[in-house]
Amino acid sequence: MDRNYLRKSAIETILQILKIADTQSKKYNEIGDISATEILQRDVINKYEALYLALCETDFENLDEKEIENINITLKEIREKHKLTKDFIDSQISLRENLGDNSGAKVIENLFRYELSKLLEKKQILLEKINNVLDKELELENKLKDTIQEADQFDIIYELNPIRIEFRDLEEKLHKLENEIKPLKHKLDTRWAYEIYGTINKETLMEIYKTNFNLGE
Repeated sequence: MDRNYLRKSAIETILQILKIADTQSKKYNEIGDISATEILQRDVINKYEALYLALCETDFENLDEKEIENINITLKEIREKHKLTKDFIDSQISLRENLGDNSGAKVIENLFRYELSKLLEKKQILLEKINNVLDKELELENKLKDTIQEADQFDIIYELNPIRIEFRDLEEKLHKLENEIKPLKHKLDTRWAYEIYGTINKETLMEIYKTNFNLGE
């Protein structure tokens, strides 16, 4: 058996399953079905994401014949379970190879990287603000320690309160920002979230985006 073909077929099969799961996950999110989203993430996406990464890192040329046979058997079982025919997988492999860098995968990858860069810029600005607030708080706390008069202490405490409130507000914003950054980094690290668009050309993908989000109107 052609080991290079088996590798492509295995990876494409897993990507197609992840593509279906990703679409279903978005539908669940749209209707607010959190429970179904969590089950899909745990039982399907996490499982096949790990399998996809393992396949990408496996050197098929160094596998023995028994390992190749086991992969082939498992692959057939997975395709049957998810109703994916060999002909369909072959057609998607061909599409992916023919499109190359002209595929939607590159568009989505660039979009993820752009969004991440913007979020990291916001994080940097936020961290600078937090550091400034912490410096002010430390300055006032040191001043408070050195102040003997009770009236003066109250004045400093009065100054400290809005600074601490500002810090809590900035800290909350940073937490929300981290919650946006983390999944984006994960998508880029695991790759499949943009590779699932590798069988559609970028022009078609952009048309879909324009239609869905009324871009260019």
